[in-house]
Amino acid sequence: NMIDIDCADDVQFPRQDNDFLLMFLRPAKFDVNRALAMMKSYVKFRCINADLFVHDDLETIHRLVRAGISGMLKERDRLGRRVLLFRVAPWKLSEFSIDEVQQASAWILNALVCEPTSQVEGLVVLEDFAKLSWSQIWQCSLKNTERGLEMCRGSVFPARYKGYHVVREPMSFSFLFKLVKPFLTEKMAQRIHIHGTNMNSLHKFISPEVLSPSFGGSGEEMDPEELITLLTNLTDEAKKLET
Repeated sequence: NMIDIDCADDVQFPRQDNDFLLMFLRPAKFDVNRALAMMKSYVKFRCINADLFVHDDLETIHRLVRAGISGMLKERDRLGRRVLLFRVAPWKLSEFSIDEVQQASAWILNALVCEPTSQVEGLVVLEDFAKLSWSQIWQCSLKNTERGLEMCRGSVFPARYKGYHVVREPMSFSFLFKLVKPFLTEKMAQRIHIHGTNMNSLHKFISPEVLSPSFGGSGEEMDPEELITLLTNLTDEAKKLET
């Protein structure tokens, strides 16, 4: 094995095969100590937040994808990275709780980290905060905020987050951002870019050729059914992490 599992203290890893180890070595650029730390963080996060990984009823997550809350661009960016989408406007509190939104995020991330290309090239997150309401903000409990930040830090899921882009944020977003900013790592803070309605600013980071028209581009977003099929197939790999 490429990593000395025996030095992992009290953490019990579900697998010790090379494919599992490579999932952490690739995003850690084969730094063994970083990879081991990431593995330990991942397993501990799953234990503490077991409710995020109970996907017996995937239909709710599928409905959330079909509603357009979570999505993904059809093409990778020029650096080979998946571009994940999150939209606030379609999120109706009467249909989806904040816990269900986070379960969908965990399901998507847990699937994508099984892609070798994503392990190497990383992921980009594009968030559209148009129509963010105070009711949605008040849904974010301390627990939800903490684990949402953990999922985005890159130390929990074996993924390299290369950029977070926020567009069409209302005034209320500044309140939310002030709450979470003290908890951001320096690297994470440097990778957050707030563009407002200036899509030309966004295009400096993500080519308009891959962005959909709603972001001033000429590309496409992955059809929800196509995305669900892709993620379901990848989930078969992700389930091996649990055995």
